[in-house]
Amino acid sequence: MTPVFLEGTERIDLAAAVEQWRTHGYARLGRVFDEAWLTALRERADDIMLGRVVHDGMFFQHDAASGRYEDLAYGEGWVGPSLAYRKLE
Repeated sequence: MTPVFLEGTERIDLAAAVEQWRTHGYARLGRVFDEAWLTALRERADDIMLGRVVHDGMFFQHDAASGRYEDLAYGEGWVGPSLAYRKLE
């Protein structure tokens, strides 16, 4: 499936977005893809987190039950099928 960009995305100030990412670790772009593409991305992420799709060497970090960053467990990687992974690389 080819991503379909929404009208107006060509006017996003990418330099400002990159600067925000460098400063804060994220950048808000607003809505840039159509709903079909977003649905496909969500389904793919779920497939990876639930183990229906496996990529050797992929990094997983499960979220802490408390949701607090300081409560994260490190070095565990894949802990089984879950939608509570906070980071995939």
